Amino acid sequence: MEKETNEYLFINKAFDTVIAEKDVISNQLDQQRNLLRDTFVRRLIKGYQHPGVPIHDALTSYEISFGSDRFIVMVFFVEDYREIIRTQQKDNNEIAIELVQFIIRNVTEEMIREKYDGYMTDVDGLTACLVAVPSEPQANVLDILKNIAQEAKNFIQKHFRISFTVA
Repeated sequence: MEKETNEYLFINKAFDTVIAEKDVISNQLDQQRNLLRDTFVRRLIKGYQHPGVPIHDALTSYEISFGSDRFIVMVFFVEDYREIIRTQQKDNNEIAIELVQFIIRNVTEEMIREKYDGYMTDVDGLTACLVAVPSEPQANVLDILKNIAQEAKNFIQKHFRISFTVA
């Protein structure tokens, strides 16, 4: 009986180890896919296309879905993030900047994706969002995106004391 219990415990522990390793690998793959997606969106914004890889295939690979063939690019310029720097260690300004970009990206992308297909990335030191917009009248889309940008600015200023400009 004791031998059966030990074998059961061994098998149970082996399953737990395999499941934990699977979770770690899955998380690493998700991080890599997100990094590749960021690079792909950055290249789209800059007008570069990877030779030999059809855009449709890349969109599928990176789990990107655009509901339209019309796009707007929103660019975010951080003006003030002193509060984040103050809460970080003085020698970690780079980490503070990454945190600021992370906050802006997550909050704004979530707000944009409630209405449109939008993907955030960093482009040449700025944060940008590629937004697929439907064939609504242009003024209506711009007004909606301006309102979303203002809501994001207000939320981020209130909760994180970060101010930025959106163009």
